[in-house]
Amino acid sequence: MMLRAAFLSLFFIALGAQDAQAPQAGQTKPAQPKQLKGKQKNEPSAENKIIGRVGKTVYRESDFFDYLPLTMRAPEVERVKNTPEMQKQTQKRFMEQMLLAAKAQKDGLDKTPDFKTKLAGVTKTLLIQEIISKKGPELESLSAPTEDQIKTFYEENINRFKTPESASARHILVNVRGSESETDKPTDEEALAKIFEAKKEILGGRSWDEVARKYSDDPGSKEKGGLYENFRPAQMVPQFAEAVRTQETGVIGEPVRTQFGYHLILVESFTPERAQTFDEARGAVQRQLVDKMRTETWNSFISSLKDELGFEENDDAAIPANSEHGGDKK
Repeated sequence: MMLRAAFLSLFFIALGAQDAQAPQAGQTKPAQPKQLKGKQKNEPSAENKIIGRVGKTVYRESDFFDYLPLTMRAPEVERVKNTPEMQKQTQKRFMEQMLLAAKAQKDGLDKTPDFKTKLAGVTKTLLIQEIISKKGPELESLSAPTEDQIKTFYEENINRFKTPESASARHILVNVRGSESETDKPTDEEALAKIFEAKKEILGGRSWDEVARKYSDDPGSKEKGGLYENFRPAQMVPQFAEAVRTQETGVIGEPVRTQFGYHLILVESFTPERAQTFDEARGAVQRQLVDKMRTETWNSFISSLKDELGFEENDDAAIPANSEHGGDKK
């Protein structure tokens, strides 16, 4: 499962790299860096100049440009090709790397079993990239939903696309003694009495700012008149959330007991959870459907390769006697 996910990610990363230079519909193509004089973008000069030599091996601009995609991502390659100073520094590093490679060959390091194993692995990685590059556009086109498919997916999965409940409320919290040792906190009865005192003062005309500052033990809201704005009730403790959902808006409710103590709550606004309209949910619907179609397309593609080439991966698989080793060793 993890391996499949890794290759699926590789597939769509590769597609993203291919599409990175193409502007989306309705967008202006971004400005490109100034190109090098005497050169066509992404190509060596017409004369394909010699840029260096290691022993008897001569390296030209084309060797350098062919090497770049093997060592860096496409956007970095473009910056190198279009920025003179960056190209000069990268070309210098390229020649140093060719020098190191020549020394390794001279010392016979390319003949060791360890090198051959690594070379086989690198070869397979490049082959994977080639097949992805070749098949990618076709597979991606199969993952592009039509408008009807998007609407159908929305209708079949409408419960996934909801605007969550939201509320704004003021409250005053009076902590309650949790044990006999917490003598600095009021008892249950004392806390409840303070809550009723606070309610009486508010009903008598004092502002929430004043009363919250005087009575509340909630450091997150006491300096704001006890106000919490645009929160999701589900993020609060259950008793507080239930009060917010059920209390009449604009009316101070009865004291609510939670694990923190007693709360005096005034709900200023409450919007229940609701299903989003298609227009509201369209972006999320399309993203989820594209992800689903990509996974299905990838699985179908892999299944076709298994049928074409023969494939087994469990520990008890019957491996034919004439099979080759995965590292290309006989």
